[in-house]
Amino acid sequence: MAFVSTRGQQTDVWVVASTGGEAIRVTDDAAAEGRLQWVGPGTRLGFQTATTTSTLWALDAVAGTDRQITPDSIRVGEFRVSPDGSQVAYIVERGGGVTDIQVVPLAGGPPRVLVAGSNQNRLAGWSPDGQTILFESNRGGNPDVWTVSAAGGEPRQLTNWPTYET
Repeated sequence: MAFVSTRGQQTDVWVVASTGGEAIRVTDDAAAEGRLQWVGPGTRLGFQTATTTSTLWALDAVAGTDRQITPDSIRVGEFRVSPDGSQVAYIVERGGGVTDIQVVPLAGGPPRVLVAGSNQNRLAGWSPDGQTILFESNRGGNPDVWTVSAAGGEPRQLTNWPTYET
């Protein structure tokens, strides 16, 4: 089990066996970690730091090694790891409510923009087969539910009601 704690006078990621035992700190820096998500089977963990920027990191919880996934030059909102643990979809907050949805391989590589310049995008999740990403957006003028292929392409609107869908 992974959790965030302010033990030791700063916010860090800790892990403990699901059967109990002593918690082990796996990060140790001044940035405040949060939004934890296990990455596929095994010991990899995705987490987000929050300082003046907000970046994504991948962590090997056993080895205690981490790697930055997104650059400091962007501000990451929420994120979701693909079902197979190979990619992460995340929101890039550009300011003024404008957001993009990007996907990047967790093994490294350049990000791909899937949805650019829309207002108030929110990630809902990946399809079980990892081929499609479900998100909420007001890109059609009203908050509705949309999908986009994880490979890229045009988003498809699923709902079109005058109320907010989530």
